[in-house]
Amino acid sequence: MTTTLSTTTSHPVPATAARSRVLWAAGAKAALLGALAAEAVGGIARAVGVPMQAGGFGASHADAIGVGAFATATFLNLVVGTLLAAALVRWARHPERTFVRTAVTLTVLSFVPVLLAAHTAASTKVTLALTHVVVAVIAIPMLRRAVAARTGA
Repeated sequence: MTTTLSTTTSHPVPATAARSRVLWAAGAKAALLGALAAEAVGGIARAVGVPMQAGGFGASHADAIGVGAFATATFLNLVVGTLLAAALVRWARHPERTFVRTAVTLTVLSFVPVLLAAHTAASTKVTLALTHVVVAVIAIPMLRRAVAARTGA
């Protein structure tokens, strides 16, 4: 008679690693939902005749805002936002509060280039500002909850 002994070793995921994944998953979800929402705002604006052309500060002319530009900008900015959230979790005394205050401040500051955009129709500026608000309303609460979960708050 042969007896086979099988042992399995479970490797529990450390709580900090699991909470870290919550933050990165929230960042990815916020980026996806924010990008979709921003593109929807841009698509609606195009459909009602808002000119999708904007010039940078001091530009001599406006350039077209192509389909996908809202999503791309949203995704890139939310990668930065998620990195910011991760840094605040690590180094801030009150990461959740600091994240919210910083994110809201950066959202408000994001209106400055929109308002200063040369050769850009007012309706386009309103659309651009609206996309910033829509993305912030989606992303900030999602990342705030993930920061709170990450810090165990």
